[in-house]
Amino acid sequence: MNWEALGCAKTQILGEIETEIAGQRYQEAWAEPGERVNLEREPENVRDRKAIRVENGRFEPVGYLPRKMCRWLAPLIDAGKIRLDGYVPARRPREFDRPRTLPLTLIVYLTGEGQGLLRKREAQSAEEALHQLVRAAFVDAETYSDAEIVRQVDERLRPLARKELLPETHLLLNLLPRVAQELEFARSICVLGEFRQTLADISIGEPQSNDRVSIFPLFWPEPSAPDYCLLSQAISENLAVVEEASENGDVPSLRLTSRCDRPILVPEGEILVGAKQNRVVNVTVLVAPFAKFSLPVSCVEQGRWRYKSRAFASAACCAPPSLRSKKTRSVQRSRELTGSLESDQGEVWEEVAEGLRSFGVHSHTRSLADGFAAVEEELQAYRAEFSLPEHAAGVVVTSGRKIIGMELFDSPETLSAVWDRLSRAYFFDALRGRKQDCRASRSTVEQFLARIADHARRRFPAAGMGDELEIAADGVVGAALLHCGRICHLAAFSEQT
Repeated sequence: MNWEALGCAKTQILGEIETEIAGQRYQEAWAEPGERVNLEREPENVRDRKAIRVENGRFEPVGYLPRKMCRWLAPLIDAGKIRLDGYVPARRPREFDRPRTLPLTLIVYLTGEGQGLLRKREAQSAEEALHQLVRAAFVDAETYSDAEIVRQVDERLRPLARKELLPETHLLLNLLPRVAQELEFARSICVLGEFRQTLADISIGEPQSNDRVSIFPLFWPEPSAPDYCLLSQAISENLAVVEEASENGDVPSLRLTSRCDRPILVPEGEILVGAKQNRVVNVTVLVAPFAKFSLPVSCVEQGRWRYKSRAFASAACCAPPSLRSKKTRSVQRSRELTGSLESDQGEVWEEVAEGLRSFGVHSHTRSLADGFAAVEEELQAYRAEFSLPEHAAGVVVTSGRKIIGMELFDSPETLSAVWDRLSRAYFFDALRGRKQDCRASRSTVEQFLARIADHARRRFPAAGMGDELEIAADGVVGAALLHCGRICHLAAFSEQT
């Protein structure tokens, strides 16, 4: 919006502020999630002459705006420069999970009398100079395409709130975070559009099959070379070091130090062996060149907590899709509830134990790697039956008429580099299943891809570089990482019912 060009006679939405309703315990009435509320100045309030009362849709008092906020909102309302509307969010934000704390979103309207708040003028005092600084940041914020820039500007300006400021300066400072959110929302729409369009460009090749699985290759119309280095390659070439997060260790995280002048792609499902215990990567991340990064992981070796080596190495296999699907779903739950990228570690251990039991394997450290070692001959026999088609950048693996899962990378080179470890993981689960007398059709794969496109949503902030998407629907779970308009990695699975 061009704030400088606003007409003085018009009332415009200036933005939104997230806050909470104070004093609810003293009120008999309540406001429901999603309900619109009324905001009324209460200058006759003997306890606080600047009080702003909050009423529900039936005009029953449910509380007040926080007192500190009223100190700068009330003068602006009394001067006729702004007016307020509001609503209780339909979904409770994470920061308002305390009992009896009701979040509130204020909608701030700028009136004709308030247009001067956004106009550049010569400062006559330090307070007015600070207002011009914040005003310029606020006006410029909507011209940026990167919400992270707005967030960083907000963080740097936030200490100003402790200074003596004009009421309008406090107002703009509190509106800045919402500008970042709106930019994120616009970015999400753009990313989802790119993802769906890119996914629509995939062509499905002829499947290879045996008595348990079928593998459909996926092709891009114009194959490209990767502009990153895979973690396994970076480790082998001493361009990356993965270690315990500290000397004492931390089960859900590892420390990755990049020595590479290119980004490093760390695919979800990658197993890292060594150090105090073997781990599996929770989400696909793209680590910036020469960065130090906290890598979210889960344990796949429950019975060891002692150093086998100082640094981790890439395992000869990835985690099987049966484990990855459950882990991915639990990471999505954790991200939704707490913002963390941790999995349900107990669920991961149980899936590892089930894999060992299915092959009658006793592992002293309850390690997934021992399960793979026990069926190495069978895995080699499966690998001999399947060959990766030239130029394939992804695969969809089916058992009977059911989809097991899919992997898709932006480059055939990437799939080729991980195929040996990735195929072993899918064959590991295939060996646990029954022989099949029927096979999935191309239309089954097309429907699966369409379902992924329909149920993707952006997750931000991303753990590393790029944009993260999660796929969540009944019976389907997965995640994708996009960077520079390309799908670096997409993994999706059918969940066991």
